[in-house]
Amino acid sequence: MSLTRLNCRGVSIIEVILASVLMMAVMITLSLAFPQATRSINQTRVQTMAADIAQDQLELSKNNYYDILDTSDRFNAGAFVAGSNCDCTSVNYSVLPSSTSMTSGSITYTAVTCVNFVIPGSWQPQCLPNDTGYKNISVQVSWPCTAGQTCSLVKQSILSRT
Repeated sequence: MSLTRLNCRGVSIIEVILASVLMMAVMITLSLAFPQATRSINQTRVQTMAADIAQDQLELSKNNYYDILDTSDRFNAGAFVAGSNCDCTSVNYSVLPSSTSMTSGSITYTAVTCVNFVIPGSWQPQCLPNDTGYKNISVQVSWPCTAGQTCSLVKQSILSRT
């Protein structure tokens, strides 16, 4: 047998080792990426559920007649930060009564609604008795996160008398 004929047959041990190392590197990289991707997908699913709940609560509030929808400062004046002028963006949502709780999977979402008067155009908040013909509706949805923390999101909308 000639040397050239030996070189043409089969695969050398170096090629096998190189292919194995390359394949292992790819598999390790993929195995590290999948848990992060799964966490991201789950986090997005939870946030989407919270946004849906907030939107549902906004729609329920907006379906009420303007005069029936009470402002939050009427019965819960202590929920507003001092000097905030009844602003739902600076309200202590934990003091307001819960609008609804909903469980999806193992996560319980809590929605709280805050309503205040606003001046049209500038949309600056107003307290009772300054009924401007416009009400700002804010819905905060909160749920337990990782490490005992609470995550939340807020959605807002405007309701007019007419």
